[in-house]
Amino acid sequence: MRTLVLTLALLLGACSSAPALKDDRGQSLIGASQVYTLTNLHADPQRKRLFAVNYQQSDLIPLCTEVKLLDLSAKRLQFTSTHNNVTYDYFYHKKAAAEPFDAHLKRYFGTSCNKAEVKALSKADQEGISTGKVKEGMTKKGVILAAGYPPSHVTPSTDANEWTYWKSRYDRLIVRFNDAGIVDSIQD
Repeated sequence: MRTLVLTLALLLGACSSAPALKDDRGQSLIGASQVYTLTNLHADPQRKRLFAVNYQQSDLIPLCTEVKLLDLSAKRLQFTSTHNNVTYDYFYHKKAAAEPFDAHLKRYFGTSCNKAEVKALSKADQEGISTGKVKEGMTKKGVILAAGYPPSHVTPSTDANEWTYWKSRYDRLIVRFNDAGIVDSIQD
């Protein structure tokens, strides 16, 4: 009987589809104190949702906002922002993220946020980050902090000089960089 129970427990653990979101020390980020956004996040203001495709919605959750990660499943992370005390659902899309959900989330949530890094960026970068909008003159790093990572299914590499973001299911934002990695045009 003990062997059967142990076997079932192992099988259930192997079949669990919820990713393990852990920090660099192996500690779970779910329920942890001091978890922060590593880029600006753009949520749907009515539905309180975000998506791995990184729609550029109007509800801005600023870079370095402290959040409480509440629940994680194979396709959804639920968290509360201390910025506005609102609970959000972050939905995973395998095609858009092009990486496992836990790896994707580690690019957006972490146990520390480097505010000094932002202060060292250009004025154009700082303005874009504070508004959550891409602006001409920003660096690639500044764009990532302001708008998040472009979805991999339309921008396979951030080394490219053209990044595509989705504003909605049907509307795109295309950011073009010059050879020095500075935004020189935006197709809105």
